Amino acid sequence: MKKILVIIAIIAIISGIGYIAWRYFYPDQTNTQTNENFINEDDLPAFLRENTLKPITNVPIFDYWINKNTGEIYYIETSGKISRITPEDEIQQISPQEVSGLNYFKPSFDGKYILISLGDLSNKIFSILDIEEDKWKVLGENTISADWSPNENLIASAVQNNSDTEINLIDPRSGKITRVASFGAYDLELNWILKDEIYLSEKPDSKFPGSILALNIKDKTLRFVAREEPGLIVKWFENGTLGIKSANNRQKNTLSLINRLGQVVANLDFGETLPFKCDIEEALIYCGTHTEEINGITMPDDYLKRKFYSKDNIISFDIKKNNIEFLFDGITKNIDIEKLTKQGNNLYLKNRQDGKLYLLEINEN
Repeated sequence: MKKILVIIAIIAIISGIGYIAWRYFYPDQTNTQTNENFINEDDLPAFLRENTLKPITNVPIFDYWINKNTGEIYYIETSGKISRITPEDEIQQISPQEVSGLNYFKPSFDGKYILISLGDLSNKIFSILDIEEDKWKVLGENTISADWSPNENLIASAVQNNSDTEINLIDPRSGKITRVASFGAYDLELNWILKDEIYLSEKPDSKFPGSILALNIKDKTLRFVAREEPGLIVKWFENGTLGIKSANNRQKNTLSLINRLGQVVANLDFGETLPFKCDIEEALIYCGTHTEEINGITMPDDYLKRKFYSKDNIISFDIKKNNIEFLFDGITKNIDIEKLTKQGNNLYLKNRQDGKLYLLEINEN
């Protein structure tokens, strides 16, 4: 909290502070569900109980992503090897190089580059991989966090210099570095969500309130997206206009849909889950939700520390109709969704139980 409070003091020095009144999705429409919507095996039709997931990798993976233009699926193994699966289901190895200590992986918006972090969390080494050339380039020292621009091949990086954190923009092709701002803070996480805004946050912890600040890289102003919420996690969708937020409210993990200003669009009460277990396509939210209510578990801390593994159902939730559809019964399956992606008529997910990538075909109504 001290890190964010230091940044708050800087806000008062920067002129022109205020929020930009952009239009947002579904204004002033807050839908509230009740626990009657909690998933129960008895609610599932028989064909869902018999449904199974199809593994599409035979080795554990660290992460995956989908090229929306070509439909190709890329994944990086825990060993560091990178491969892709073509629309014809052919597996092609992209990079045979093995690495150790993977802790971060993010493709550029066009999939031509990959940003990778190696080493332990207190001594990260960020590198860029050119997929076409299979060449690596190491970012500057003391980089603690980095992310790609959502619409061009630029990197935003947070560099720790003693008690200060510098926010820089890096062109991976030329190596040019442009300084954006400097804060009296440390150990910040950085996410480049909107074209002109970089989000600064803290690691989620249910014991300490966390905040998210948006830094405008053009006019150098700051605004709050979320303020002083324990266990705060947000995953952004729809080009940064919508996000699923979870926070530990009075020892209960709550979930909501928010817009880019942090305002609640809908309260989500369709079961216990975390934002990274979800994806959004138009008015539908797809999520992995725990098959049973959780007791004696502190969320998100215990889950992130791997003290707790869940068994997940898969549901879709229609925001407009306030309706839940059950897609997969996880009560008898060891499926713990670490990441979920909707592409066409398929849901792709990484299973934290065995580390493999799975596919679930769904029927569009």
